[in-house]
Amino acid sequence: MSCLDIVFARDPYVEVNMTAEDAYAEYQNGMSPFLVPYYLHYAAFRGYHPAMYELGNLYYEGGRGLPKDHPLCQYWMRRCKKLGVKESKFAEEFLMNHFGSYDAEKSAIMGNNYIFGNSSYEKNYRMAFPWCKQAAEGGIDYQMMNLGVFLWNGYPDEGIPRNREEGELWLLRAASTGYPDAIKNVKILLKRDVFPAYCELPQWLPDKSVNGRILFERGKAAFNRKDFERATYCLAAACQDGYENEVRLLFPASQETAKITEELNKVIADSNNDNLSYAKRINKLEWKVGVMGFVRGAAYLGDLYLESEGSEEPEFSEESDWEMDTFEAWGKAGYYYLYGAVHGYYYCQYMLGEMLYLGKILRDDRENDYKRAAYWFMKCCDNRGGYEACLYLGNMYQDGLYYKKDLEKAMSYYLKGAEYGDMFCMFMVGKKYYNGNGCVQNLPEAFRYFDLGRQKGDDYCTFFVAHMLYYGEGISQDKPKARKLMDEVPSYVEGADEFRELIKRERGFFWK
Repeated sequence: MSCLDIVFARDPYVEVNMTAEDAYAEYQNGMSPFLVPYYLHYAAFRGYHPAMYELGNLYYEGGRGLPKDHPLCQYWMRRCKKLGVKESKFAEEFLMNHFGSYDAEKSAIMGNNYIFGNSSYEKNYRMAFPWCKQAAEGGIDYQMMNLGVFLWNGYPDEGIPRNREEGELWLLRAASTGYPDAIKNVKILLKRDVFPAYCELPQWLPDKSVNGRILFERGKAAFNRKDFERATYCLAAACQDGYENEVRLLFPASQETAKITEELNKVIADSNNDNLSYAKRINKLEWKVGVMGFVRGAAYLGDLYLESEGSEEPEFSEESDWEMDTFEAWGKAGYYYLYGAVHGYYYCQYMLGEMLYLGKILRDDRENDYKRAAYWFMKCCDNRGGYEACLYLGNMYQDGLYYKKDLEKAMSYYLKGAEYGDMFCMFMVGKKYYNGNGCVQNLPEAFRYFDLGRQKGDDYCTFFVAHMLYYGEGISQDKPKARKLMDEVPSYVEGADEFRELIKRERGFFWK
């Protein structure tokens, strides 16, 4: 792990709102070699002295994912020493035994005196440079940054040669201590794309909060402690960042043979017994999915958990030991949809996308995650059975959610969904052709799609068909048929009651 990883990634890798003590406990558990350094830094940056002392020790020899780095070792030992806690004495002894009695802080003050011309000192970079170097090597964060700037820029007239590689390393060291000005300088250099390969630049950039590997590790850790909400969110997001194969391996799946299908259908039929509470129905199926890897069973479990959240009966009976609130139910539903989604089951891909779209996964960050939803909708849309995802993708392009607003692209997804047989997409295509929104106005085509939607049972399509028949828009006028169709349109359809009143007035008598 490089200093750059620590600079930009120490917080997003750790659980939201986690205390420093809990983060240090996670470090001690060693749940993932990759995540260990991040939990340790998270605790140290929040002033937790055991974490500071541990960081100093690890940087001295290198280990647990951290490089050997004596300046950073001294930095953390000095911070721990100043706290006046029991580890402070150990830190002081460590510094004395390994680095002697040299006072880096006095060197830092002298360096600043020459850099800024403080007191009776004249501004002189030539004189400042050796003091800054001594202080930086002794673990003083702001002098690490100053040394990095000196070496990066170079001042030949002052006897300071340019050495950008060395300068970059010192800037990264300073930034990894959390020193704000150093982080600002590193971000500027990153934007200029000037860091060479030796800095071990990760594939992701600072403007991305997390990458696939971290999401995958966090998801696994959350799953192991049975935090299904966070596990679902992290693992679903990791798939988008290139870790779908790794996530798939976490979920055992059986190749569905005729025998397995028959057994699964029997279990589902038993689970459909309305006399059973959701807890019992879930219990009858859950172990089958976990042990035998029934992918369609996972989809059904997702539905059960989602339904249990909105049921009037107690979600889980007193006979079971389960107590689950709405968010937990959503988390378990999402988890089982993810189970099916990574194995290519289009229905699960759609439902997982919908939960992300509606912000039903992850209580700490429960916002509409259109980016992650779009990934699963797109995968679902490639399957003929996933026509419902086309409606969401069309809406996202229509309203500019995650994607840039593009009416023509929205129309293409509505058309695709309509071809697959989705009545809502048929309505949207008809409406676009009717208004000429994102396409050339075409009333005959609008009527054709409205009529297809009406045949599928869509009330809004039925209203538009009646309206177009009554006025002869794109079709031969047929008022009697229009009146008959209006009998089928419920009042919740916008404009339906007003249109009925209009027809009554034109007929001149009471019309039911």
